[in-house]
Amino acid sequence: MALVYDTFNIVSVGMSCQAAFQIEKGQKFLDRNVGEKGRIKRTPFDWLIAPPRALAKVLDTNRFFPDSPDALTHVRGKVYYWDDMRLWFFHTPNLIERFDEFRSKFDHLAENFAALARKPTIGVWSNTQRNLTPSLTVPPLDPLARQADLAALDAAFKARLPNSHMFNVVRKGRMDEGDPLPHGTFVTYDDREPPRSWEGDAGVWRTKLRQMLNDPQVTALRGQSTPQSATV
Repeated sequence: MALVYDTFNIVSVGMSCQAAFQIEKGQKFLDRNVGEKGRIKRTPFDWLIAPPRALAKVLDTNRFFPDSPDALTHVRGKVYYWDDMRLWFFHTPNLIERFDEFRSKFDHLAENFAALARKPTIGVWSNTQRNLTPSLTVPPLDPLARQADLAALDAAFKARLPNSHMFNVVRKGRMDEGDPLPHGTFVTYDDREPPRSWEGDAGVWRTKLRQMLNDPQVTALRGQSTPQSATV
């Protein structure tokens, strides 16, 4: 989902629905610090589970939904796997039977995302959702953050939204030490949630959103000549 303000946007770009949920949940905090009420716009990434390379491919090809229901595999319940993009639709009941309905919906969501290019945009990526484990999906999900993968996502995101900045929130212990993110390109998230929890800790997330608003690249993107510190 995206929060659209007069001069900039904030949008979740996966890898799961937690960032979208917490941005919306934290809207009052964000509005207070921005100084205006943001408008919520739904985007294609709200209810997906998609690793960075999958999201980069979606953006590079401008394909937010498959061309045919034959491209989908029903995993269980409301979960469907799109093999071409290596991502999962996670809250789409009867997706194959309602394929045309969902395709129209995702076309609209893609238009909402494209419209963000009119303003500077902050993309929020996270792998913080506690239940993002290999056993959650078929085929198994790899939730680790890697510099090469997030660089690919960053390039694809900037190709679609040239005046943008990616803010990465990485769960403690979920970085590939063989390809770590450079210092200063991410913030670390930790909580004490139950293992199967998906929502995240609102207090911890508020801290991360405060760090985002105070990030020098974000304040520059927003056109602030003097950075303004976000408050509680």
